[in-house]
Amino acid sequence: MRFRLHNVFLIGVCLLTLAAGRVIGVELTDIDQIVEDNVTVVRLKQSDGLLDNRIVEKLTPKETAVLQKYRATNPPGPVPSRKRTRNQPRPLIVNKDGIRIRAGIEDAHEAILDATVIGYEKATALSTVVLGISGGQFWVSQFKDESGVTDSFWPTVLAKLEKQNPGNAVRQDPFLACIEYLKKHDKEVFWSIRVNDTHDYNVPLGDLTGWKGRMARTSDRDGNPFLVGTTVRPPRYTRSNALNFSNRDVRTKFLQTVKAGGMKLARQHRLDGVELDFTRHTVLFKSVADGGTASRYQLNLITEMVRSIRQHLDQTGLRRGRPVLLMVRIPDSVVFCRSIGIDIERWFDEGLVDLAVNSDYYVLTPWRKFADFCHRYNVRYYACLERRRIEQDVPGISLSARMSVPIRPELWRGEALNAWNNRVDGIYIFNRPAATADALHLDLHSPAELMKMNFPEIIIQTETKPHSAWTHPARWARKWN
Repeated sequence: MRFRLHNVFLIGVCLLTLAAGRVIGVELTDIDQIVEDNVTVVRLKQSDGLLDNRIVEKLTPKETAVLQKYRATNPPGPVPSRKRTRNQPRPLIVNKDGIRIRAGIEDAHEAILDATVIGYEKATALSTVVLGISGGQFWVSQFKDESGVTDSFWPTVLAKLEKQNPGNAVRQDPFLACIEYLKKHDKEVFWSIRVNDTHDYNVPLGDLTGWKGRMARTSDRDGNPFLVGTTVRPPRYTRSNALNFSNRDVRTKFLQTVKAGGMKLARQHRLDGVELDFTRHTVLFKSVADGGTASRYQLNLITEMVRSIRQHLDQTGLRRGRPVLLMVRIPDSVVFCRSIGIDIERWFDEGLVDLAVNSDYYVLTPWRKFADFCHRYNVRYYACLERRRIEQDVPGISLSARMSVPIRPELWRGEALNAWNNRVDGIYIFNRPAATADALHLDLHSPAELMKMNFPEIIIQTETKPHSAWTHPARWARKWN
């Protein structure tokens, strides 16, 4: 009886709270708290400098009076549609490819901002920055909780930096601080999450940590149900540590991560969109890793997963009064995508995707052919420029060393001009992430400026020849035609 009365009391408190039209958050008492306002949502400053979304219809009478006073001189703006937001110009997009820490700066907060985002505000042509945590692997802890006690990305490194400079610890989760810095300088921000990154391939399966580590140490009569292979039974054409999306637990974990992060970042930190990166790496199913082709059932599994994410982002967008876009990074071939489990034509036809970026390790389809395909479904298409593909002809230099030598501007400009001449909607730079990177200052965003240049200053060149086994398409889909 006591337990029941306790529950009744709690329910009563919740009902009274809802009846009062209040949710836990900032109370609106002064017009100076309001940062922006539209017909459905008002954004308020919090004590920690971040922002809080309040639904207009749930404001108390006193709060409504304050809002009306604000609106007397600041009328609410319209709620933009997803289509209109999708079609905004984005001439140059940069994928930061992970959060970094600048050595030699004791303050952990400043060390991360300085290495990750400071400098982007000076690149006037840069419209959008794509950020990922620890490369964006979804099984890595993505955020600190509100107390800052639990693990964030690279907890050991952060703890060491904080110990070096007592009293000057990380004042906010570093990833969220990077988003707020970019938004302060009017940059659009996307959160990138890799669907199946395999960069931890050199870690023995038994030494993997966290959620993926627990899965890696699970086995049954047929091997490991969560991974595409094991040390004893490796797959034929990819790495053993890749997750097997035929497994319901894997798909559930992925959905939970994307939905939780998307809602948190979009509602509290003004995130503009989410990127699902299917190119790092292009493996989804054990059967495909063993040399097969994705079945209709497997295609439906991934489509349902993307559909669920789309619905969740739309709900989040309605609640905050501004849409959350969905971008996918995929191989630029409908046939190749379908062979590995990505039914991209169906995704486009159902309106699940707003923006598409082609793969970077290799180019399978001419720019114009894939651009026309995307535009047929009103999807914006961005050409990805990646150094390891563009400059694979650098003689006598190892792959890792090649990333630190000066780039060849004529190749980058030629690749960009070639893409612009074939109807792409913008240029997307990956793996050249520094805010002061030379690639940001080559006029890649402007076909008019590129057209003024002449050979040998500019070389129109799109290289497709793989320079190593893991950049060959057959590494990821053996029977793709």
